[in-house]
Amino acid sequence: DWSAMHHATGATRDAAIADRKLLVSKTQTDVLAGLALLKATNIRPMWAANTIIATVAAGDLPTVVAWPSVRAIHLDGKPQPSCPQPTSTPSYDGKSSRDGTKLTPFISAGYDGHLGGVGTGGRNRIAVLEATFSVGNQLDSDHVAFDYQHPTGCGGGGPPRVIVSRACTAGSCGTGFTGAVLQHATTVTGIAAGSIERAQNPGISGCLLNTSAEIQRSGAAPGTEILF
Repeated sequence: DWSAMHHATGATRDAAIADRKLLVSKTQTDVLAGLALLKATNIRPMWAANTIIATVAAGDLPTVVAWPSVRAIHLDGKPQPSCPQPTSTPSYDGKSSRDGTKLTPFISAGYDGHLGGVGTGGRNRIAVLEATFSVGNQLDSDHVAFDYQHPTGCGGGGPPRVIVSRACTAGSCGTGFTGAVLQHATTVTGIAAGSIERAQNPGISGCLLNTSAEIQRSGAAPGTEILF
């Protein structure tokens, strides 16, 4: 239950996180003790999704599965040395990335970065920094993936999510670049925070919202504000 995080700020937010960590730690005690007895390695308890990451011998998996506190086991999918190595990897898409990083249930529940920001309780912020200055390394802040939903509910041109864009050299900063540059900064920002799930690009799914095709072309935190 993440309801305590809605609009939480400062000490209230810290207290909600502390309560969550305490609650999760109590449910993980038996599993952590069992993993220690099995001499598992790389053990990392996670509090956000109540998950434990560990390296366990294949022969011990039936034992772990039988523990009452274990709801599911997900293998990491890494090929073993005796297995053929893949000749190619699938291209990135937003849905597979969200599923792989366990973000999908959080976003589906409304935790997409638009609430719970530290200090204000408003939108969380994602900052992208590029070390090398050039036009190709600037953020295309006019890209529709960095807009909120259009007032008509369809198409780009809604309020911008990029609240700061700066280009800095030799200690001075000017206004960042805008324009059609699909280069590193724009790509990275799109993976982190881009979104066309509110029909910002009608060429993908018309004026429909949250379609699979739109999610595939969106990033990890679609409700955040962006700084470059």
